[in-house]
Amino acid sequence: GEEEDENLPIQEVSFDPEKTQCCVVENGQGLTHGSGGKGYGLASTGISSGCYQWKFYIVKENRGNEGTCVGVSRWPVHDFNHRTTSDMWLYRAYSGNLYHNGEQTLTLSSFTQGDYITCVMDMEARTISFGKNGEEPKLAFEDVDATELYPCVMFYSSNPGEKVKICDMQMRGTPRDLLPGDPICSPVATVLAEATTQLIRILHRTDHWTHCINKIMMERLHKIKPCFRDSNNATGGGGQRLKKSRSVQSREEHDAQRDTSRDPQRGEEERGRPGHGSRQGHGGLGDLSDHHLRTLCTEVWPVLAVMGGADAGLRVGGRLFKLLPMSQ
Repeated sequence: GEEEDENLPIQEVSFDPEKTQCCVVENGQGLTHGSGGKGYGLASTGISSGCYQWKFYIVKENRGNEGTCVGVSRWPVHDFNHRTTSDMWLYRAYSGNLYHNGEQTLTLSSFTQGDYITCVMDMEARTISFGKNGEEPKLAFEDVDATELYPCVMFYSSNPGEKVKICDMQMRGTPRDLLPGDPICSPVATVLAEATTQLIRILHRTDHWTHCINKIMMERLHKIKPCFRDSNNATGGGGQRLKKSRSVQSREEHDAQRDTSRDPQRGEEERGRPGHGSRQGHGGLGDLSDHHLRTLCTEVWPVLAVMGGADAGLRVGGRLFKLLPMSQ
């Protein structure tokens, strides 16, 4: 359907042999429960941003006495007991129960050998959803507090032999029906900026790109000072000045009238000083030429966005923080 067209296939996902306990990785995508007690396995692909979906296929399981959970996990894993773990967000085959810091009140359908579970992890919305055998994924966890998560399978029985295959990982479009509320109140430009900054940050962590990105960022940051220095030295040439908005103009006029009414003599002195009209004679954004303003917006701002992030906007149902009033 329309939603399927928004999904972007990526490289095949596989289990990481270095992130397993009492399990054997077979052909990359298969995870088999070995002897030695309870076990788990994490995928090699960690998710730190964006929205991804993948499938867990239950290849082998004990019907009626299932001992498998699927979901996502932090790394490293300190506790993989499904009833107590705070490292994992799990969906249990036997009962359909959900677990994170204990058993959750919501219950989904149970599953067994031959079934496949679609998992949707949205790091921006901080939600995890599960769907059985092609059904529409249902919201299972909200307010997921983690910076990076890995698809995982956990075997809690002491009987070896269960096997799960992971496959079909995709980056998908924002699942509007899975979010706590609509809409996502960000303009397209902001969404694109956030996606681009995430890509640059990922590239920056690789040895091949780090030096190149650092060099370009420094070159662009060094353009800040010349822009303001030239605007201070300019006497009218160098391009058309940025017009101040009516709200800024009215606010400045109001402030000037207030200062004059409080101290008329000071107001006369201020008007007689050179540079009157800008604070302490320093040029602000309103004094920048079009050329300098364009430089700051197109070359400097993207660097600041990579360093500090862009405003991700607001979403109905998202987490809100209450700011306490400061004492006067």
